[in-house]
Amino acid sequence: MRARPLLLPLLLPLLLLAAGLLVQAMPGTSDDPSLLRFGAPVLVDDVRAGGEPVIAAFAGTIVVSAHPGFTHLYVRAQEGHVPTEALVDYAGESYLWRSTDDGLTWTNIGLAAGLGPRAPGAPGISDPDMTIMGTGRIVHTDLFAAGASVSWSDDMGQTWLPGNPTAAGAPLDRQWLASHGSQLWFTANYYVDHHVLRSDDGGLTWTRLGQDPCGGDFLVAPDGTMYVSCGARLATSTDGGSTFTRNGPTGHSGGSINEPAVDGAGNVWITWPESNTRVYLAGSPDRGATWPWVYDLSEQVRSALGDPASQTLVWPWVSAGSEGRVAVTLYASPTSGSPSSGAVDRPWHVVSIAAFGADTAVPSFGAQVVKPLHHLGPICLSGTTCLVGSIRGDSSSDRRMGDFFETTISPEGDLLIAFSDTTAHPADVISHPGFVRTVGGPKFVVDGFLPVQG
Repeated sequence: MRARPLLLPLLLPLLLLAAGLLVQAMPGTSDDPSLLRFGAPVLVDDVRAGGEPVIAAFAGTIVVSAHPGFTHLYVRAQEGHVPTEALVDYAGESYLWRSTDDGLTWTNIGLAAGLGPRAPGAPGISDPDMTIMGTGRIVHTDLFAAGASVSWSDDMGQTWLPGNPTAAGAPLDRQWLASHGSQLWFTANYYVDHHVLRSDDGGLTWTRLGQDPCGGDFLVAPDGTMYVSCGARLATSTDGGSTFTRNGPTGHSGGSINEPAVDGAGNVWITWPESNTRVYLAGSPDRGATWPWVYDLSEQVRSALGDPASQTLVWPWVSAGSEGRVAVTLYASPTSGSPSSGAVDRPWHVVSIAAFGADTAVPSFGAQVVKPLHHLGPICLSGTTCLVGSIRGDSSSDRRMGDFFETTISPEGDLLIAFSDTTAHPADVISHPGFVRTVGGPKFVVDGFLPVQG
């Protein structure tokens, strides 16, 4: 009996070690994606328009840009409402905001804010996009009547240098930027093709390359491989945009305006919706040659929404951090009956699904509603014809959301989401830009990887 107190100190370290190992292996630990915590959503701007918001992040600084909203209007009759908000503070360029306090407060950057023109000589009316180059330069593109401009900032978006107003070289629609090191790429719908341009001097001059076979958003991975979104497929270029191959997981179809993502191990990830009722995530370890990881995330979304009888899902966007750490974020609505996005009085929520170990046989998932009820009513998916429909009084022609929204992973490893909101000011003919981010729980970056942003 006297020997027992002597055995306890000897056994205690082993017991504690075993308990520690058990804690690490159990779900609900610090590396469990269901433990991600999101902060309170905020309006980036409750005056200016916020359709199709795009986002980029430095360490400690976040930049958001959005459509002025001229084609993202819902002009149904509003008793006693004069839609002057559609033109508030527009000064010849798409809107841009900057935050240096983790997205709690935002400053509008540009001529309308009294800070001088953001991009002298680089006008715009819509379709902004951004990329952060390896040099630290952030580049912004803006669409105007005859083409598209680019402008840039070398101080994380605080001040902007004179841009190139004719960077596109021709009339176009929905342009995109990508970068790698000191090189910059541009592509768009040129109406007759989707060719790619490259700049080796930060955006001043451009060289025409090959044909982007999809016309979607694109990025360049750390190894120099270019990836273009093709919905359920992917276009890949290993020669800087001169030639492309196209492939994807078999047995799937569907499309969405989004951007592929590349994680810290070089795996490339795509997401897409099918029939507005299901959403998929797929990953490839070999530049799209094979697709060993394909996940139907629809049940994850359904659980986050409270297990409705059916659901309508649109516009998933994927972002990636360290190896196998991926987030898919989308607009989702619990429904009964038809999955059409045009139903009147339909509630929409911003839902995010985190996948850790997505490149393994046993991934972990965590899904949350991160912004409840950011929109109530239809989301028109017919492009600019939605505006014509709303003018004619069609109640399903609400295009205030635009056609997509964006997320990114910050250098600190947090998920940042820019979305469009109509519930704060429901009578406005425009949406307003909103923002929400992870503020606790596991990180998407755990090994110093610098996430790829455009």
